[in-house]
Amino acid sequence: ENWLHLIASTSSADYISICTFNTLRKNYNFDKKYWVPEELKTEWKSRLTLHYELFQSINADVFCLQEAEVSTFGEDFGQFMEGIGYSAVKPVIANKKELSRDGEEMHGHTKPSIFYKSSKLELKWHNPRSRTVLASFQ
Repeated sequence: ENWLHLIASTSSADYISICTFNTLRKNYNFDKKYWVPEELKTEWKSRLTLHYELFQSINADVFCLQEAEVSTFGEDFGQFMEGIGYSAVKPVIANKKELSRDGEEMHGHTKPSIFYKSSKLELKWHNPRSRTVLASFQ
């Protein structure tokens, strides 16, 4: 609770708050790699609801997301975050090797992305890469 209070108290014109967050990809297979307590919600819809609650409670000026699914980015995060005042630097498919012959994504590919409060920051420049997103704000 103390760190949430700190974020809330410093979110002003003089400061920007940044949160980096690993979404643990939508299609992650919990069964094989890690032990997960039964009470942990592993279904995507349950985890997504928890993500939304966390984003609203932290109320950061910038959220840097890891492992956002490119094909469902808007549905999973974009619509919700835009609804609470954020704009996005969206993930993109970088090259044709990541696409099938008909131009569709071959698998649940994940990319980093950035959400920022458009009421506080203006995106000046961005360059989405395979494993990172570069961005400049004013």
